Amino acid sequence: MLAYWALFGIFGFAAAVTDERKRRPGGIGWIAAGVLLAIVIGLRREVGGDCFKYMTIFERLQHVDLARALQESDPGYTILNLIAGSFGLGLWAVNLACAAIFTVGLLKLCREQPNPVLAVLIGIPYLVIVVAMGYTRQGGALGFVTLALFYYFRGWIGRMALA
Repeated sequence: MLAYWALFGIFGFAAAVTDERKRRPGGIGWIAAGVLLAIVIGLRREVGGDCFKYMTIFERLQHVDLARALQESDPGYTILNLIAGSFGLGLWAVNLACAAIFTVGLLKLCREQPNPVLAVLIGIPYLVIVVAMGYTRQGGALGFVTLALFYYFRGWIGRMALA
């Protein structure tokens, strides 16, 4: 529980002491925030409503061929599981990859808001803690949705379609 409050406190402090409306966040601070979010989301252990189901999916996919594996689960999630398994990595690598996708989408979308750090702070209780930490596949999907929204707001419809 302390980790959740610490995450909220870090972004709360940053939102309170900086006036992000005067400049767009970027650089090392924004990258550090993204790395922190991805690590906290992705490297959790046995957290979330579906954690044991994801463990079962990971184990089952390691013993089937690609054609059968693609019938077992969502194609993108299946491919992440197969890649992690082929490199001898565990479910933590799949969780970290989904967390990275979620984090990139969230931070890109928040960066377009009038106060980007406050936007991330607002997203932490539900988007980060409930969705991204609780449901790995849905967190990854939400990352693609927020990335598509970022491209839409920029007027990059072609890129939006690819996200």
